[in-house]
Amino acid sequence: MKIINRFSTRRLQLLLSWYEQAESCGKVKELIKRLLNLCDRLNDDMAFLQIGFGTGWDGITYGELLQSDEIWFERMVSALRLQRRRSNRLSGDSFPKSRKVEFINKVPNNPLGWVLLNRDCG
Repeated sequence: MKIINRFSTRRLQLLLSWYEQAESCGKVKELIKRLLNLCDRLNDDMAFLQIGFGTGWDGITYGELLQSDEIWFERMVSALRLQRRRSNRLSGDSFPKSRKVEFINKVPNNPLGWVLLNRDCG
């Protein structure tokens, strides 16, 4: 559970830094901040984990591992023509941008897929 929680904390920090630059995402940022705060306070038998399509491409693939060498990753994206609109993407930015959130009245409201794991349940 400790390993899962460390991984999730890194992911939440990454998401928070991305949403800090996005418009109209105040509710999403606040929820992420609350989850980060809770991650610090969980006991050793609990962890947060993001599952499903809410995790984006990097959460359902080996995204973190693939992006560990930024230069190689940028060359691979270019060589395989994985990014059609390269002008919309900064070097080193996540590929592709797949941040799934719930919208209410066209305003981002909640990131998807976060669950609380508890080793003591069942």
